[in-house]
Amino acid sequence: MMLENRSTAGHRRAFRHTAKTSVALPKRIAATLRAQLENGTYKAGDRFPSQNELARTFLTSTVSAREAVALLVEEGLLERRFGSGTYVTGRTPERFVAVVTELDVSHPAASPAFLIMMQAVRRHLAAAGLQTRVYIGHTSPFGTAAPERITSWEFWHDLEAGRIIGLVTVGMDAHLGQTAVAGRSIPHIDGSTMDGVRFWDDRELVFKGLRALARQGCRQVACVVQSKGLTHPLLELFKREVKRRGLLTRPEWTVLAPLLHERGDGAAAFRSLWLSHDEKPDGLLVLDDMLYRDMAPTFLVNGIRVPEDLIVVSHANAHDTRPFVPEPVRLVADMDAVGEAMAQNLLNRMKDPQAKPEGIPIPIEVVDADESRQARLMFTLEPAVPAGGDWEGLPAGDRRLQKVVVGVG
Repeated sequence: MMLENRSTAGHRRAFRHTAKTSVALPKRIAATLRAQLENGTYKAGDRFPSQNELARTFLTSTVSAREAVALLVEEGLLERRFGSGTYVTGRTPERFVAVVTELDVSHPAASPAFLIMMQAVRRHLAAAGLQTRVYIGHTSPFGTAAPERITSWEFWHDLEAGRIIGLVTVGMDAHLGQTAVAGRSIPHIDGSTMDGVRFWDDRELVFKGLRALARQGCRQVACVVQSKGLTHPLLELFKREVKRRGLLTRPEWTVLAPLLHERGDGAAAFRSLWLSHDEKPDGLLVLDDMLYRDMAPTFLVNGIRVPEDLIVVSHANAHDTRPFVPEPVRLVADMDAVGEAMAQNLLNRMKDPQAKPEGIPIPIEVVDADESRQARLMFTLEPAVPAGGDWEGLPAGDRRLQKVVVGVG
């Protein structure tokens, strides 16, 4: 079946302009042909125009025409029959919701929160009968500049092919997703906020964290948060709330953990606040779960008992089952619930582009440390003697080596 003559002039005008754009011409040709396949211009079993016919229609080379057809063959909309030509399959193009993160979630320092959210989004959308496809970038969790656009070429290929009907972005700047779907009728939900409403309000970490510390009798409190800059809004909120509640803190006790290339240096941050003054805080608020994991061994090697010497309240993720040692009071953010809320709000926006945010923010829950478990944990420091040897003849520095022994009584 040949292209209709009455549309040829329009195609020529459109593609004279298109050739001047930065978008690859074969992809633009494929988009036009894909639309014709979807609107019934071609029926299942029809013989498709040859690359020479397409080249004449679109005033382009046969190479560009061949590449455009190859894209449609790859999508299963056309099939090539050796010695006969190219034919319309009649298949319906796949449509799915794109779940995108620029974060390298395989990085050992990446919080599991992002994977938990993404999987919850996929499960909820699958229950609603929608397919999803995941696109993952290569950005390190710490110390790497954010990209200027979504870096997954597979995402852009599927977007231009018209396969994406919704977009969910997680662990990345919201504007990357907004820019990608600008001018398209594709609803976009980002994991941070929706119409100014947060999916989970990290300010609750400060409000509920200080309340938990005060409830356990703490009066001199410290706070650690990780940041790329010289300040952080949560740290400023902490200072205001400490003053409002009549508690005491010191400038040396409010610490920004520096972001290194591989991680946030929680160990260095804690040492700086603990050694900064003869007077010690009796309570510590840690505003990131991975930061606490980085910091916790410092308590052990310095003989700081939690909670006897220092009561610690830390952010944690509900579905992260790895144990905290020593165990803090946890500020639990349910990232599974956040992911479900993201998916549900996307479904609402797919039905009504003006739908208001629903079911957010997800609350932060305070979970006290297991007192019986805490009582059984015993932390001691012992000399680390090499197997089969003793300390005689070893350099003085080696005699000071220690190991942390964690026993459960």
